[in-house]
Amino acid sequence: MRIKKSFIDNILVGIMVFLALFFILGALTNFLPYKMVVIDNHDPNSMHPTYLQGDIFMLNKVSPSTYQIGDVIVYKPSSGSGLIIHRIIHMEDIDGVRYFVVKGDNYATNYKPDPYGEYNYMINQNQVLGKIILKIPFLGHFSLALQFNQLFRVIVLFTAGGVMLYIFFSDDEKDEKEEFFDVDKKSLNVFKIRLSGFISTPKGKLTLGMGLVIVVMLIPSLFFPGVFYTGDKADTPGLLSVESNNNTYRESQQIGNQQVEWVFYQVTVIFYDSGYPGGRMSSIVTEAFKSGSGDAISHTEYKRIGSIVGVQTYGASVILKMTDLGLSDQTLDVVVTFHFDSGKTQKLTTTIDYTIIGGI
Repeated sequence: MRIKKSFIDNILVGIMVFLALFFILGALTNFLPYKMVVIDNHDPNSMHPTYLQGDIFMLNKVSPSTYQIGDVIVYKPSSGSGLIIHRIIHMEDIDGVRYFVVKGDNYATNYKPDPYGEYNYMINQNQVLGKIILKIPFLGHFSLALQFNQLFRVIVLFTAGGVMLYIFFSDDEKDEKEEFFDVDKKSLNVFKIRLSGFISTPKGKLTLGMGLVIVVMLIPSLFFPGVFYTGDKADTPGLLSVESNNNTYRESQQIGNQQVEWVFYQVTVIFYDSGYPGGRMSSIVTEAFKSGSGDAISHTEYKRIGSIVGVQTYGASVILKMTDLGLSDQTLDVVVTFHFDSGKTQKLTTTIDYTIIGGI
C-alpha cells in the first residue's frame, strides 16, 4: 500500500489545528460532550490544595441525574461573568429540577457555600456546564498567557498563521515528483533491519538507554509524583488532624412547593498524601451522627482528581437538614474517614455543638 506524503502532512496539520482550537478556544467545543477549562485566579485559589493556577481540566457534560456528592463541577454564576470550579457538597431535587450546593476546598477563603445560585446557595442544574474528569497540571499557563497577555497572543497567532499559510499555499513541491510512503511487508522488514543496525551501534545504544530512562521516570512522576522528591512530609500518610470551628451558615427559603432548610458547618482537615502507591488518598468522607446513632445525617466527600502530594489542609463540609436535627442532644459526632488507593482507611473524630450552629 502506498500513501502520499502530502496526504499525511495535511492530516497532521489538521490534527494540530484542531487540538490548538480545542485547547485555546474552548468555546468552539460547546457542541461536544467534552470541554477544556483552566484555573486562572492566583494561588492559593478557592480550590487549593486540590488545584493550582494553570491546571487545565477536561470537562464532561453529563445529565444532572448522574452527579454525586464530591464531584467537582463547573458552573455559571446566576449573575456576573466567568465560570466557577467548585465541589458539590449537597443536592436537592425540587419539582423535577436538581439544585446543587457547592463550595471551594480552600478552608480559609471559601469557608461557606457559594451564594451564586438561582436561589442564593441553591444552584440550578441549568447553570452547570459539566464535571471535571481529568486534570493536567500547569499546562493551562500557555492558555492563560494567550488570554491575558496581548503581546504574547499576537506573536503566537501571527507565527501560527504564517506557518499555516506557508503549508497550504507553498509552491515548493508543485514541480517535484509526488512522494509516497510504502506500507508493506518488505518496507517494514527494511525498517526493522535499519532500526536493529542503529541500536547495535554505540550511538544507538546510548539513545535507546536515554529513552528508556526518560520513560521509566516520566510514568511514575505523572501518576506518583512523590516518588522522585521529598518535601515537608509527615512520617505516615493519612489524616493528621480534624478540628471543628465556628464557620456556620443557615439556609431557609421557599423553592417552588418545597421549604428548604439546612445548616452548613465547616470542619478543617489536615492530611498527608505521600504520592506513593498505597499511600495516596482516593477520597476523604465526612459524616455527622447523632450521639449513639449509627445512621449518618450528613455525608460529604472530597474526591481526588489528579495528584495531591505533601501535607495539605482543606475545609470539609457538614450539611445538616433541619428535619434531621432533634432537640434532646447538644452535640453531633463528626467522623472523617481517609480512604487510601490501597483500600485501607483511617478515621478521626470531632464534635459539633448545637449552640454554635444556630442555637437549636
